[in-house]
Amino acid sequence: MTNGNAGTVFLDPNDASRTASAGITLAGGTPSAGRFIGVGDPRRFVIIFRGTLPVLTRVGGDETLTINALYPDASWGRIGNLTFKRIPDDGIVALDVGAELEIPENATPGIYQGEYEVIINYL
Repeated sequence: MTNGNAGTVFLDPNDASRTASAGITLAGGTPSAGRFIGVGDPRRFVIIFRGTLPVLTRVGGDETLTINALYPDASWGRIGNLTFKRIPDDGIVALDVGAELEIPENATPGIYQGEYEVIINYL
């Protein structure tokens, strides 16, 4: 994951591509954005909020990585701090979530996991 350097990794919520800052080597595998699906009345608006930014913990260890930010996919609108979307005619609303991950200097390679909360309110 690192070459001993600190940096960041960005996971794009639109296509799950990853971008790493200098000094960070991306691991293999097939990354994916978080995906949430909701059902509601067509043409109503929904807004999203997130809970506390998660801290990821290494499986089998106590090392942690910090999530600096979570990002919705481009199908969501934004005005100031308000993130919103109109429910389409089929009544299904999807949300893909990407993130910016902070990698500390000399991070321990491994599998890191954590949880985050997304709240969708219907207007």
